[in-house]
Amino acid sequence: MQPYISVIVSAYNRRDFLQRALYSIAQQDLNPSLYEVIVITNFHDEKIQKQITNMQGTLLFDENRDEGPFLASALRKARGDVFCFLDDDDEFCTNKLRIVYETFREFENLSYYYNNQEFIDSEGNTLAYSRRPSTKLRRAGRLLVSLPLTIAKGSLLLGLEIDFNMSSISIRRTALLPLMDYLDILVMGRDTFMMVAGLTFPNASIMIDSRKLTRYRIHHGNGSLMSSRGMSKSEYLNRLKQYGSRLLSGYEAIYDLTTKIGNRSASRLMAYKLLDQRIAVSAIGATTGRKQMLQYYVDYIRNMFPSTLARQARMSVLSLAYVISPKLAQQLYLRRTYNQI
Repeated sequence: MQPYISVIVSAYNRRDFLQRALYSIAQQDLNPSLYEVIVITNFHDEKIQKQITNMQGTLLFDENRDEGPFLASALRKARGDVFCFLDDDDEFCTNKLRIVYETFREFENLSYYYNNQEFIDSEGNTLAYSRRPSTKLRRAGRLLVSLPLTIAKGSLLLGLEIDFNMSSISIRRTALLPLMDYLDILVMGRDTFMMVAGLTFPNASIMIDSRKLTRYRIHHGNGSLMSSRGMSKSEYLNRLKQYGSRLLSGYEAIYDLTTKIGNRSASRLMAYKLLDQRIAVSAIGATTGRKQMLQYYVDYIRNMFPSTLARQARMSVLSLAYVISPKLAQQLYLRRTYNQI
């Protein structure tokens, strides 16, 4: 039987939580004949291999460090009409795949589906954490947005941060396959890439669901919400520099993609995200020239979106502080993020 959903589980170097991630798939209340499981890693582990075999899943091996080609090698093996992603350190709630299946079947022109998440610690305990889009999504309910993308719609989606967390993203096969060559060269930013693929698919719609169907784990090893507990400021700063620089490279590639396919609204959205990341990376590294930072700030203001005013105010303060003193901006950035998780 042809699976309707392909669940792509990716694990690069990390294996500590992978068995829990796979167990969460095994506990789904959707008929297993309706989905397949493909796990891609860059390591060998007999226990994990046995668990995947027992699930009748497929295990792939790839050593490519870049997120795009690493993920693409698994996607090319996938047979489903819908791709659903799970990072090795996250988990699915038991009804996740059933709701994804029902939603894509109900809305035949749906290109992209994004669900809310709850936050957990290394042991799986729920965290009372609300800095990310979880609280915003609570007010959204089940929101269907028709395409093509406009500036107003882009502003709404940017405010809801629908490219946060790969494990909360599902995308229709036909929306992604035309862009696989671009994915092959992506260093980092696969979740934003998926969002852009969904937003630029013609005559489609996307859905944002406030239901918490993903359990997002916060720990030392993840990047988008990196825990600083147990790390010195210098260690934390070095991690931020490495992660931020690679993400910036990914955003640059995705922005180039939007310009090549001629989607002006998507390009405007990515221009904002790119400038935001340039300011953050500059503040973290404290090596960018002050005139260059001032130009980033001017461009940033020109690309403002109404839904992100609070974020824009913080980044504006950071930019202007940098013009006064790069070290001051670096300290302001650390003050906001260090030991906050």
